[in-house]
Amino acid sequence: MTVAGSPTLAGATTVVVLVDPTADGDEQLAAGLREHGVTLRTYADPLLAIARLGRDTADVVVIAARLGAEVSAQVAEIVREEFSLPVILAYDDVDVDVIGPAVLAGARPLVHLPYDPTALVGVLQQVRPARPAPAVVRVGDLVLDPAGYDAQLAGRGVDLTMLEFEVLLELASRQDHVVARTDLVRRWPTSADPDEKLIGIVARLRRKFDALGRAGAIHTVRGIGYRLESPAFRPGLA
Repeated sequence: MTVAGSPTLAGATTVVVLVDPTADGDEQLAAGLREHGVTLRTYADPLLAIARLGRDTADVVVIAARLGAEVSAQVAEIVREEFSLPVILAYDDVDVDVIGPAVLAGARPLVHLPYDPTALVGVLQQVRPARPAPAVVRVGDLVLDPAGYDAQLAGRGVDLTMLEFEVLLELASRQDHVVARTDLVRRWPTSADPDEKLIGIVARLRRKFDALGRAGAIHTVRGIGYRLESPAFRPGLA
């Protein structure tokens, strides 16, 4: 195993949309979920959440009963009918009498407030749609296995953090083509400075490949993004 802090949920990163008027910007919850390979997008406005679902990909939607009986039921119905996504209902003891409409609309009352990252991951394991194992990506003698967040170079493990692996996977999947910076920073939408974070990740990847005799592996295309150079991974270079 070659990644520090491997995710609990196997396979590609799980994207969860949380619709809760009081949880907007909950960095502690988002950080806790990231440790398990879960990306959280939080919305206080249910209309905005639905609009974004039509544009961005998601795996599961969590709605809070504190939205109110009518609104939570409407959101659950729209998500189920329009996007065919599983809907989880988050509620507190005081909400028990008002969750009926949302449950009837297809929301599953599986999350008891307050939010706990570990408990929420356990629920996600129950409801996340089964997805085929992601394909292994190969660039010369670099092999990336998304299912296990495993990176191998010439048969030897490469120590990468989760975000380093994900950025490298994105670049490797489009080897010798420029990957736009905007496509890469989507992996951490809640970061205060996503550009600076990406620069740091790329710098660390370069240092690691330089140390392995693969200098020039990642090329900067100024003003656009980055490109993984496949010639740097020709077998026998190290």
